[in-house]
Amino acid sequence: MLKLRILIVSFFLSTFSFAQIEDAWVFFKDKPLAQQYVQDPSLMLSPKAIARRVKQNISIDSNDVPIYTDYISSVVNVIGNPILAKSKWMNAVHVRADYSTLKGLVDLPFVSKIEFANKAIDLVSSSGDRIMTSRRSTVRNKWAKEKIDYPYGLSLNQIQMLHGDILHQSNFTGEGVTIAVMDGGFIGVDTADSFKYIRDNQQIKGGYDFVNRSEYVYNLHDHGTMVLSTIAGYKENQLVGTAPNADFYLFITEDVGQETPLEESLWVEAAEYADSVGVDIINTSLGYTTFDNPLYDHSYLDMDGKTTFAARGLEYAHKKGILCVVSAGNDGDNTWRFIATPADSEYALTIGAVDANRSYASFSSMGPTSDGRIKPDVVAQGKSVRVCDSSDFVRLADGTSFSGPIMTGIAACVWQMFPDKTNTEIKDMIIESSDRYQNPDNSYGHGILDCKKIWDIKLKTGDLEGLVSNVAYTNPVKRKLIIYFGENENNWETIAIYNVKGRLIHKEIITKTNSLEIDVNGFSEGIYFFELKKAGEKYVDKFVKKL
Repeated sequence: MLKLRILIVSFFLSTFSFAQIEDAWVFFKDKPLAQQYVQDPSLMLSPKAIARRVKQNISIDSNDVPIYTDYISSVVNVIGNPILAKSKWMNAVHVRADYSTLKGLVDLPFVSKIEFANKAIDLVSSSGDRIMTSRRSTVRNKWAKEKIDYPYGLSLNQIQMLHGDILHQSNFTGEGVTIAVMDGGFIGVDTADSFKYIRDNQQIKGGYDFVNRSEYVYNLHDHGTMVLSTIAGYKENQLVGTAPNADFYLFITEDVGQETPLEESLWVEAAEYADSVGVDIINTSLGYTTFDNPLYDHSYLDMDGKTTFAARGLEYAHKKGILCVVSAGNDGDNTWRFIATPADSEYALTIGAVDANRSYASFSSMGPTSDGRIKPDVVAQGKSVRVCDSSDFVRLADGTSFSGPIMTGIAACVWQMFPDKTNTEIKDMIIESSDRYQNPDNSYGHGILDCKKIWDIKLKTGDLEGLVSNVAYTNPVKRKLIIYFGENENNWETIAIYNVKGRLIHKEIITKTNSLEIDVNGFSEGIYFFELKKAGEKYVDKFVKKL
């Protein structure tokens, strides 16, 4: 019986080796020019990328150094094909060739190992082959389940659910924070009125199509368009993104015509480029579980945050100081149910979906990870979300593809509030300020973020304008003057607002509350004074009303 098994394996290898074209990652042992690059980081990193590392106390090391070009040339000479993608973080290239040719690469003196996308192959050294069981899983992934409808409506709920409007009214709108959106195409972003604001303000800093190796990104698909609209769109009375004043890089890493392991490699390559130009946050509304070739499929066991190429790449991105916000996936109501990769990474801020009433959306992929960790981390509205498509129509859409970027924008606003925080601190702050933090589960994660709790943290740091006698307020304002009194600190009795000529514009009695909102939408543009009074005490300060 033992001999028969050996013969079967030998026959399989013999038949397989000479015919099959395979995807594989070739890993190199070293980087001969590493010291030269590390000593002069400007050769490989932008000033903004270097500043991020300095601010977060992250060392510049050999992971930042490009792959040695002679190694790449040698691999190309052997396989006779160009490489499809490369990763400096993992010192590896993605190649496609027949099995026997790829097998020979392991004998090159600078190659440390080869990893095949085919789960039936595990070539670890030139000493021999080891056959693994093919791990097949039947799942849906990527964008399946997203549904587009056509009714118009306000996008207020998807922001207000997180109390993100409080951040906006206080001028925390993502300004100074750079976001990379990695997707399948951005049709219409260069023409639609919904993106005119970010175009006119030159907030799109660059982009690249890694699939077709082109600098043009306004084609192929509008999934990225809709994703971006939830962060950066602005169409009055219809759609306002969660971080309309952030800066953006737009990257195409998803080949919409097919599903292959190469897309994971392109994702990592794009993340490395994002790091090098100084991106602060990566938004990923993509996930991988199955491929066109079932031998390449991931299994649930692979969802441990360490196995897949994308998850390993995300870990590097996080350790470079980038906050990675990842959609959980849309498989919650089918047999797979679980999150996709790279949402399985412990370093990802993984976002599930709820509906407008804060109830779990059945399509939202669930945890735990295969090593037992809670996922998603938090949730946001992902059902009946207002998005803008390539034709500039504001539509309703379903999917964690949209709950993820909604949270991405809020994260940018929070980071603007706390510019000295690290990516880990921002991630932890969001999780710890969510409504199920003390009792998480694998549908809601730690729940829905409450930005009022973020405000309490900001109050306690003592750096809000007007923080005198435990009073803090928004300034300048457009629609609402919001005054914060801190926890259990409010015993003010009245508030009065005067214009610069001393004329009384508004007065009201204050009830016991930690905050006060006054509608100033009808006020003319200019400077105003507000006066708080209680027995024997008065507090006066000014604010600016803008149109």
